[in-house]
Amino acid sequence: MGTSNSTGANALARMEAAANHEGLPPELLGAVASPGGGKIALVIGAGCSVEAPTGVPVSSVCSAEIHRRLVADGVLQEGDCADPTDLSLVADAVFAKTHSQRAVVERLLEQYDFKLATPNNGYLIAAALLCEGAISSVVTLNFDLALSNALSQLGGRTVGVVESPAELQRQKTINVYYLHRNVNAADPEQWVLRTDALREEWRGNWEQIIATSVLKSPIVVFAGLGSPIGVLIESVKLLRNALPHATTLYMADPGERASSKLFAEFGLETSAYIRRSCLRLAMPVVYLLTLLQSTVTIKTPKRTLYDDTKRTKAKRTPRRRSALGRAHFVAQKAHV
Repeated sequence: MGTSNSTGANALARMEAAANHEGLPPELLGAVASPGGGKIALVIGAGCSVEAPTGVPVSSVCSAEIHRRLVADGVLQEGDCADPTDLSLVADAVFAKTHSQRAVVERLLEQYDFKLATPNNGYLIAAALLCEGAISSVVTLNFDLALSNALSQLGGRTVGVVESPAELQRQKTINVYYLHRNVNAADPEQWVLRTDALREEWRGNWEQIIATSVLKSPIVVFAGLGSPIGVLIESVKLLRNALPHATTLYMADPGERASSKLFAEFGLETSAYIRRSCLRLAMPVVYLLTLLQSTVTIKTPKRTLYDDTKRTKAKRTPRRRSALGRAHFVAQKAHV
């Protein structure tokens, strides 16, 4: 009994020391280290995909380039879009002229490799934390598959990936949700680029599952949301309104708090703003869990091997692998 209390006290002391050293809220690290995990949900945006090797620019940069190409191709004229750096407004302008957003989606696919996006260290760490059950779910607002590719790289078969409301049957205990759909959507009209499209998707589709399953965690962290375009601001409002009042919210971004229009939309206390990049946010979490010697592991399934010489089957003993250990290795290699 005394040993258990001593171990718990030592773990708490290390957690508080880590929080003080890294400048992170102790409640956040405490939730990550909580026995059983699953106390945190993440909502991530375009800023998470900027770091190499994923290398997808933030929305404003993508939008300006797509708008330039649309004008060059004669789909739009200069002045048709009030703000060419707002992808939602660009999509609205194209939809108003063509009754379709296909021209926008096609140019996005030509310009950026969303499907084969290589996961950066931040995505690998997020995937590992999902595999370990340290976080309960991730809602991504991105079209690229960097997070899904990270899960594949780490063998995250225990994590469900839901790419649209029609795929809710794919849910597992721990999940990734693509709120705006992603590059796998075969119909360009299904990409959630316009604010009106988001509202239609939300009502009767995402709203119930997001409110009752995804955001039921006591702590929700919004990270790397990127440029405050129309559909993103609307997403933040919808998600914010769906949260239970008891939920503790944080927002992580590398920029100054005063310059964050999205943080102003939240109406949170200044202490809820964490100024750091997505990877810098994840690093101390990984170190803390390693320090606390997390024992959560993933069981790899049994594999049947064939011996061609003897025509017999040989059973390979399943190994227990820690995704957290792989994430810790990634973190050690990262230059931050």
